[in-house]
Amino acid sequence: GDPVVATYADGPHPDSPSAVANFSHVMWVDIDASDPHADALDIEPGCATPSEAAGWVSARLNANPHRVAVLYTMISQWSTVKADVSSLPAWMQSRIRWWIADPTGSPHVVPGSQATQWYWGQNYDISTALPGF
Repeated sequence: GDPVVATYADGPHPDSPSAVANFSHVMWVDIDASDPHADALDIEPGCATPSEAAGWVSARLNANPHRVAVLYTMISQWSTVKADVSSLPAWMQSRIRWWIADPTGSPHVVPGSQATQWYWGQNYDISTALPGF
């Protein structure tokens, strides 16, 4: 249908809004836990750390409690990130959406997540997301 493009909101290689103006759905990704207005937080080496997840979720949801907080991380770090956000109030935990990197090369969604990045390419990556992600 109508693809969503995910792009960096900050960090060393942010995109400008004009670079993605032709896409009807853009997901802005914060890579250093400095922008709770971004749609997602990238938690992997060289980006935000697992210990920054709870603070980012809290800032994002306190600013707008009706939104969701998307946390992107590698499958190998998922349990560490889950442990960090487990200290948040239950209402905040219920607003977290998990986007897990599991580059098998085959379309799938990791059980317990709402989206999975299953392909890493040279110029783009591909994820599959459940409805409502």
